[in-house]
Order: sequence, then structure tokens, then C-alpha cells
Amino acid sequence: MAQTESESISENLKWLYRKRAEQGYIKAGKGAYFGYNTDDGNFTPDENAVYVKKMYRLFADGVTAEDIARGLEGVKNNQGKPITGSQVRSILKNEVYKGDVHICKTISRNVITGEPDKEQYSKCVEGHHEAIVSGELWDLVQKRFKENSEKFSKDEARAREEDVLTMAQDGMSVSEIAEYLGISREKVRYTVSKLIKEGRLEGKPAEVKKKEMNERVEKVYEAVKAGHGKNPAKHLGMKYTEVRYALKKLEGEGRIRMEGKCWMAA
Repeated sequence: MAQTESESISENLKWLYRKRAEQGYIKAGKGAYFGYNTDDGNFTPDENAVYVKKMYRLFADGVTAEDIARGLEGVKNNQGKPITGSQVRSILKNEVYKGDVHICKTISRNVITGEPDKEQYSKCVEGHHEAIVSGELWDLVQKRFKENSEKFSKDEARAREEDVLTMAQDGMSVSEIAEYLGISREKVRYTVSKLIKEGRLEGKPAEVKKKEMNERVEKVYEAVKAGHGKNPAKHLGMKYTEVRYALKKLEGEGRIRMEGKCWMAA
């Protein structure tokens, strides 16, 4: 009885979504897309649209998503957190930014069995709202993704491994790392397992990790205070990935701020 009722509700909702889409009733949730104000359900470019344009131009010129994210120091996403490379990639691949909306992009599944529905519905509405980037630039970025897919994947995987390694050594949990990097917990677990097998990551008591992390944060803070805010990693003889989390943490606490391309004590 309960199973039948669940399936009925699921099918009714799918039918409702399809009918709304066919009638052109497409609304965005509040804060759904970086660069758009969607508070009223519509897509209106906001003050962050300039950063979206910058992402597209830089990527088209050959800059990686990770480097684009690093160049956006101080810019926050719609959740008030620093923008990650994964979020940059998501923005670069979304047709919303050229003014189109793709309805029901994901495969619909049976609510009970999890199997794909026999009938799938998908629709792309072109010119639905004001675009932030041109269709030509969007197509060029997709072409760049395709051309560099193999190299891009390897570079991103290496960068992610370094980030996960540093954060795991600092005592951050899987959930914390996943949220900070904007990736799934499964990917974090897989990376941690790989690092342990390779002998690059060793288990330490949580209190020891936290202590080491706090010590590193304070070292970075002292380096910034001493006038080495342009490249604290070089001054401390550390890798950039080893100080990046400390810089983010200090900025979040209001102890340092970015001025131009240099960190300064607040």
C-alpha cells in the first residue's frame, strides 16, 4: 500500500514538472546560480556576473579551473564560501549562462527500484533569459573542455590529491574536505584510500592533527604580519597547498585580508 502510494506521488510530480516545462513555466530557486539574482524566481544578472564572464574568458585562453578559482581570492559563492575549482567547472559547463535552460537533464528513476524510467523527458529552452556570456564563447569553452579532457582530468586529479592530502594531515574530516573543495564525500574517501595505499598519508590521533594544523595557521599569520603576505609559502619553505587552507581560515576569522595580490594583517 505504502509503496503504491509513493510511486503514485512520484509519477504525479514528474507529470507536473513536465507540464510546467511544456507551458514555459520555469523558475529558479533562490541563490541557485552564481551570477544571477533568482530571488523572485527569474534569472537576472547580478554583480557577480562580471566574475562569470572572467571565468569563461580565462578558461577559453587556457587557464585551468583551479587557477581561475585561486585568482578569485575574496570572492564568495552564493553560500558565502570561497569559490573552488569544481564550482568553476560547473559554471563553465552550464548552459544557463548563455541564456538557455535544460529541463530534466538528469535521468528520472523509479522511486522504489531506482531503475531508469522507460520514458525519459528532456527539453532545452533556448533564449529563456538574459545571457551572461555569448553562445560563441560558451561553445568555445565546451570545445576547450573536449580538447583537453584527458590532460585536464589528470591535472585536476593531482591538484585534488594535494588538497585532500594537506587537509587530511591537518585533521579535517571527510565531510569538511568535501564541503571545502566542493566535491562528493565518495571522491574524498577514494582519494584518502589511495594516499594511504601509496604511503603518503598516515593516521594520527585527531588531537595531534588539530594541534599541528593550529600551529601551521599561526605560522602563516606571523609570516603575513611580518610583511611576507605576497608569498607566505615561499617564506616558510612550504608548498602553496600547505598554506592555502591556513590563509582561508585566517581570512574567515577576519585576522587577515587580501589587498591587491598581497595578504595583510587585519
